[in-house]
Amino acid sequence: MRFLPAFAVLSALTVHASAQDNAKPAAPAGDTTQTVKVDIKGKRIEFRKVETKNYTIEVPAGWEVGEETPFGQREITPSKSARLEGGAAMSSMTGPGLGKQGWDQLYQTSLFFITKFSPNGDKMKATAYKLGKSRQGFDTCSWTMNDLEGKPLQKLVILKHENGNILALGVKMPTTATTVSRGDLEAMFQRMVETAIVK
Repeated sequence: MRFLPAFAVLSALTVHASAQDNAKPAAPAGDTTQTVKVDIKGKRIEFRKVETKNYTIEVPAGWEVGEETPFGQREITPSKSARLEGGAAMSSMTGPGLGKQGWDQLYQTSLFFITKFSPNGDKMKATAYKLGKSRQGFDTCSWTMNDLEGKPLQKLVILKHENGNILALGVKMPTTATTVSRGDLEAMFQRMVETAIVK
């Protein structure tokens, strides 16, 4: 059960952007990266495919993928050149075997720790979760954490492999984000979710 608290705390306390300008995503030992270019919302955006022993995802070029913690967590933070408001960040975390639990349990446990450990936990409200299928064919459970006025602060998606492994992905959107920046963040996060492969 370690993953659930860790994932929820990660979701609530996603680390603020701290990478240096022009930084390239880290490729931790044993991982590989590959560059691809994609048209998103009329913009030509370069992504880097990051492959680890547990999953594969694509992240925007200039975003740094951190080393994996003992809990399977990686922080994904933009460089200053990304021109995003401070606090914008994405995250990933693996949970070997935890997909054997039901979606209700995964969702409710995550919400408990988000609201308990986030400094703004009492000022966030979760939407009902939605079940679906990712472009790569994995079962998904997704929801949004909104502020009290209904503005999205975080979007979270859990992908489940039939072998029971899960991959949790999240994006944090600063309250100061402009409509354009928020839209770009959501589009980049959606690309990460669509390209995610759980092993």
